[in-house]
Amino acid sequence: MLTEREHEECKKILYKLVDCDLCALCDTVTKKQIKADSKHEAISAILKYSESAFELLRRKKMARGYLFGYLADSGIVISVDAEKHQIIQRILEFWGSETDQDNLELGESSSSSSSSSLNVVCTANERESVISQPHRVAEVDLQSKQLNSLAETFLKWFYPLLNSNNPNFGQPTQEFGPHHFFDDATLHLSYKTSESNSESFKGSDLVSQRLLALVKEEMILFNPNISEDGVKCLSNPHGLVCIMTCGTVHRGNSCLGIFEQMFGLVRDPHFENNWKIKVSKLRMISGDVAENPRLCDTALAEMNALVPT
Repeated sequence: MLTEREHEECKKILYKLVDCDLCALCDTVTKKQIKADSKHEAISAILKYSESAFELLRRKKMARGYLFGYLADSGIVISVDAEKHQIIQRILEFWGSETDQDNLELGESSSSSSSSSLNVVCTANERESVISQPHRVAEVDLQSKQLNSLAETFLKWFYPLLNSNNPNFGQPTQEFGPHHFFDDATLHLSYKTSESNSESFKGSDLVSQRLLALVKEEMILFNPNISEDGVKCLSNPHGLVCIMTCGTVHRGNSCLGIFEQMFGLVRDPHFENNWKIKVSKLRMISGDVAENPRLCDTALAEMNALVPT
């Protein structure tokens, strides 16, 4: 059984998993004997029925990227080229847990093989729940038919994460910071009230701090229109994926106006199947809102110009 420390630390890692990976892991650990109806129930079942921390960390769905990210969040530095078994060993040392040196390099636990076929894109139902990390996107084949799925997954992760830092949001605060952006990320912010203003920021620290200030200090909440007429996603052969959405901007019980936001995402070379934000443009316009905002032709033209085919 897991020690109290292992229980709490494994829980932190499990909350990083995207929902489809978490569901598959729960089925594997419990041999499909437990039906979890929420992320919390799935994590509880996984922790309860795992024989040891070592056995859990070796599971296939506990991918290297999740474990590396946990160490980074904990302030533990390890080579970016470290293999999974080396990362597991470092985690167990950090926890003061026992390691099995004879089996550490043998790969995944054999009991995980039954779920290997689930290593695919999340189903439509699984994508409806919010994932826990913005650039922790499920394994996605970037064919055109999958771009909308990627956009939906990202947006359902990003805005709840950012909004959670608004004291009036009423949800547990989640960590939003520079680790979600590339070091040279840029943000262009423009807003129109009685007059027009614009700001530009460069660097992961400044970009994340400015976006965080919008919700934490200016008390803004973003409500994106994640529907066919409110989201557009394009990619180019060079690896840039551009996502654009629109929606309403709120403060307390008041609707302040509308917003349009574009994200340029690039795969993080240090983490398999993970994404980080390279560029973002955010436009906010105050005024009355009569209907759910839709992406206008001007915004779509701007997006097409940024991602030439």
